[in-house]
Amino acid sequence: SGTGGVGKTALAYHKELHATFTCGLLWGSVGPGGDPLIALRAWAAELGLDPAHYPDPGDLKTAVKNRIAKKKLLLVLDDIWDSDHTDLLHCGGPHCAHLLTARSNRIARAFAGRDHALVVPHLGEDPAFVLLQAIAPGAVAADETLARDLLARVGGLPLAVELLGGYLTQESAGEHDIFADLGREDLAAFDPTALLEQAQAKLEDAAARKVRLADLLA
Repeated sequence: SGTGGVGKTALAYHKELHATFTCGLLWGSVGPGGDPLIALRAWAAELGLDPAHYPDPGDLKTAVKNRIAKKKLLLVLDDIWDSDHTDLLHCGGPHCAHLLTARSNRIARAFAGRDHALVVPHLGEDPAFVLLQAIAPGAVAADETLARDLLARVGGLPLAVELLGGYLTQESAGEHDIFADLGREDLAAFDPTALLEQAQAKLEDAAARKVRLADLLA
């Protein structure tokens, strides 16, 4: 469990985790107000079953479980907002594992138990700085103090750091021969210090208002 944008889904995609499960993975993303039956039907189709043959959700779950049998699969229950949604997707066999991601630690603990429910924390100051430096080295080199101040404003949220890094770098501009058409004012837009200052102004404006996480990331 953890805050939106902290990297729960990214961790579930980690290649070392997948290497353990030689038969692959079944991924079901539910979301707020979502329907776990949609994910279960997708799993059934992936396993070669026709969901239309199983109009009853309980029968469909049994069919999926029987088809999985002794396969070594990772079943990911992603973005769960309601504890009632977990039962239908808890259908792996004896050699499977289930991985749930949720913003609510209560939901995570109800599913996995106290000993197996983990909270994914925000990045510390130094790891966040290393991540930003890897994405936008020019901007960080231009003003490290301002870069660290921006990181403090986004609170060590990995998704926010990634988006901030994308804002601070203009790597895509270098992929095309466009500089011949740019004037001095246009080139100033690619100045890393100017981008840092613009990002700071945008974040200060957002901090002055009560905004949702999605608005802050935008």
